[in-house]
Amino acid sequence: MVKIKFYGVGDWRSLASKVEDIWPPWAPRPSFEEVDELYCEEEAPQVVVSEEPVELGNCLYLWSRPDPRSIVLKALQLEYSRRREEASRRTLVTGKPALRPLEFPSADGGCLAPVGCDLCVRACPAGALRIDGGRPAVDGPRCANCGLCISACPGGHMGHTTANWRAWANVANFLRENPGEVSISCGEEADLKVPCIGALGPEELALLASASPLKLHCPDEKCPNRPAAEAALKIAEGLAAAAGGSFSGGVLALPRIDFTASGSKRRDYAELAFRMGLKGPASFNPHAYRVVVDPQRCTLCEVCARKCPTRALTIGREGGEVIKLFFNPANCVNCGLCVRLCREGAIKISEERELGWLRPRAEELDRDEVVRCRRCGAPVDNKKRLLKVARTLGASLEDLAYCPSCRQEATASLLLKALSGRAVGRDK
Repeated sequence: MVKIKFYGVGDWRSLASKVEDIWPPWAPRPSFEEVDELYCEEEAPQVVVSEEPVELGNCLYLWSRPDPRSIVLKALQLEYSRRREEASRRTLVTGKPALRPLEFPSADGGCLAPVGCDLCVRACPAGALRIDGGRPAVDGPRCANCGLCISACPGGHMGHTTANWRAWANVANFLRENPGEVSISCGEEADLKVPCIGALGPEELALLASASPLKLHCPDEKCPNRPAAEAALKIAEGLAAAAGGSFSGGVLALPRIDFTASGSKRRDYAELAFRMGLKGPASFNPHAYRVVVDPQRCTLCEVCARKCPTRALTIGREGGEVIKLFFNPANCVNCGLCVRLCREGAIKISEERELGWLRPRAEELDRDEVVRCRRCGAPVDNKKRLLKVARTLGASLEDLAYCPSCRQEATASLLLKALSGRAVGRDK
């Protein structure tokens, strides 16, 4: 639960009452208190409300000006923040760990690095990320907190303290009920604080700006992270053009969509793109991916579909006679596992610039007929896979067209005939 502390604010109770009036019913309610001095609250995240920005060091906190809406936005960012826990002197007394903000971006438990995804590593301009033990590892001295690894992750698994998809989903849900321009920046004065606006990719910008006009601001043109910030501004410009919105004076305004974010980045983004009617070639990387299967190589062995961590690839059957491989672009995050698993080298993934490609659907990639047992009619396998086995064994398709039970009976029958033939030969 977030603590909201009023420091040097007149009539703080009235301000707290206004915060309560607009506080979303689905979020844990915060506590309110007036304080005469500020100190690091180790056991709970805190929003410090005062006339001027304050500095509390290595604490899980955000500063807010005395504005109800800004207070709620900062509190929601903290309520759904990512944080680390460490032992402090107070831990010895309370038994509770001290909550600290993250120093650098980190991956959550759903990260697909264990299956070979390295999109965050490739996005890092400083070379500060590597995959170590199946997890993204940050080289602290080299990381500039530009946020590009966060915006590059289509699954929403990379995040920072206040810049993560769970936080954005809840912030956007609040903004849809409480519209009005909202600012976002690395500066304290912004309504929403991020390490750098470079952490905002097409997903984050579409989600937030379709809820309320979003003012993007980079306060320092000489900042080392300026290229990352400019990348976000270019995405905003392209998104406005694609959605029929506007981007002027740093304010991105998109058509308002009646939409409740689920907290799943890929699912939310695909649904948003569909509802906003995004289509046409994008001037930015929209994180859309196309999977292509070579039907001459594919044997429909089903391994890619069974192992796909996001169910972008699935298997379907038609009347028990046809097997099909389907692809849903809305689920694909370009982890590349299917490519690495395919022994036939039949699968390729490419980036797709057509925004309409994000639409959720089942795209048929390949199909094959089901081969049935020659004796009992039970399904045996699909034809292409049986033909591959037949070529390997130097056999015919007919030789393999038996279910396991009938194959045993057929083999036994052949053995009996062979033995019977030998016996007849000896009698002669």
